[in-house]
Amino acid sequence: MEIKETGLAPSRSNHTLLCSRCQVLSILSVALFLAGVGLSGCGGYTTANTQSTSGSKTLSASPASLSFGNVSVGATATQSVTLKNGGTAAVTVSQTSVSGSAFSITKGIPLSSIAAGQSVTLQIRFAPSSSGGSSGTLTVTSDANNSPTAVTLAGTGVAPFAQLTVMPNNVNFGNVVVGVSSSLGVMLKNSGNSNVTVSGVTTSGGDYSATGVSSNTTIAPGQFATLNVVFTPAATGSASGSVSVASNATNSPSTISLKGSGINQPPVPQGAPSCGISGNTSNHVPTDWETFVPPGKGKSYVDPTFGCTVTRVSDASKDSWSGSFYLPISHGYSTVSPFNADDSYLLLTDGFGRRYVTDLKGNIVVPISNMPTGYNDGWFLWDATNPAVFYYTTGNSLMKGTISGASVANAVVHQFTEYAAINFMDETDVSQDGAHVVVIGGDNSGSSPENVFVYDLVTNRKGAVYTTSCRGVINNVNDGCLHKLIQTPDNNVIIQFTGDGTGPEQGNRLWSG
Repeated sequence: MEIKETGLAPSRSNHTLLCSRCQVLSILSVALFLAGVGLSGCGGYTTANTQSTSGSKTLSASPASLSFGNVSVGATATQSVTLKNGGTAAVTVSQTSVSGSAFSITKGIPLSSIAAGQSVTLQIRFAPSSSGGSSGTLTVTSDANNSPTAVTLAGTGVAPFAQLTVMPNNVNFGNVVVGVSSSLGVMLKNSGNSNVTVSGVTTSGGDYSATGVSSNTTIAPGQFATLNVVFTPAATGSASGSVSVASNATNSPSTISLKGSGINQPPVPQGAPSCGISGNTSNHVPTDWETFVPPGKGKSYVDPTFGCTVTRVSDASKDSWSGSFYLPISHGYSTVSPFNADDSYLLLTDGFGRRYVTDLKGNIVVPISNMPTGYNDGWFLWDATNPAVFYYTTGNSLMKGTISGASVANAVVHQFTEYAAINFMDETDVSQDGAHVVVIGGDNSGSSPENVFVYDLVTNRKGAVYTTSCRGVINNVNDGCLHKLIQTPDNNVIIQFTGDGTGPEQGNRLWSG
């Protein structure tokens, strides 16, 4: 019986065939695997590129509305709007526009995009061409979630008018020595809503002239210009005149009345003073300055340089005891006189601000315990004629103290119910005629205006009030705006502002009511 091949034996040809088949299957398997990996990879890439990465986009406007108020026809006013992207992705702006013919965008465009968390500013102009109200809308169109972003616009066109106000419109130079020039300032204020242009300044009265403002001087609405009026009398006697300011203002010309008197040069006092060196401007150091020993309280010595008798009236090491130490002693500030009308009493203050009265030997006349209490943090002022009377303030009341022996009788001179508080400021003193005193009124909040006026002690009448732009506490009136008040011999007030300059409330300004 013949045995035949079954294909089970590993002949060479069969081995080659099987290997070839294995390679084909392996290649197909690898191809299918690679295809699967490739398809899987492609599918992942497509997903990654189609997934949204835009984030949130929110565009807000601040403020949400603009009101330009009244603007003169032919004039312009501008305000700003801030656009902020409060989202996490950049906002693309496709259009920025305004409606309303009187409104336009003058700054901030073209605007293309705003980065996340960033802001841009647009400037909007209102330019009315006619009287009446105008409205419009600023619209910003973008890809923000809350687009469009809108801001409402409103304004009113008003007819332009120019008005010039002069302060003061009456100027009194008082007595001026013949041939000597005296200058006073007049404030010209534009009280209208359009520019005032001065066309000319003329003076009448041969002794008067004016400088500082000339033709073509332009004063913007709400602004000031200073006109300097000069009086140079050529002869003795009264002299009157005026200044006329012509302009495009509706009340042109503006007129200022002027008056003054020329006087002869006062005679030079004759005779030498009882002590001192007359007319000497040198600084002198006492010859005994290294060995000088002050005399006791109430005692005197003769100054070796000037020959004057000097009396010691206080002793800060013994006069005022605080309970644990002695207090320093002081007297009135600057022009505030510490001496009474007949130079018999001296008003002193200790380091706690308590007042007392001594004679010129340092003897206590009125002790601290008998002086008024509850007074404001200001000065006590002696009456100009009555040596027993002084004035002070408490709350909103002007008070009078009358010395009798070692006691003081207190009385209300006047209560200013229109103010919460009044006071006397630095360098204030009773006037030379003894009838007037400068008062400041307001409250102690620190946020109300300070008001300045002169009070007549004889007629009990309050003069014209100047309301400053200063805000302060009346109980402690020396502040960063208003510094001092000085009464002039003719009972006007020099208001001393803290800041220097040429503005209406800078430097020293004369208030004549």
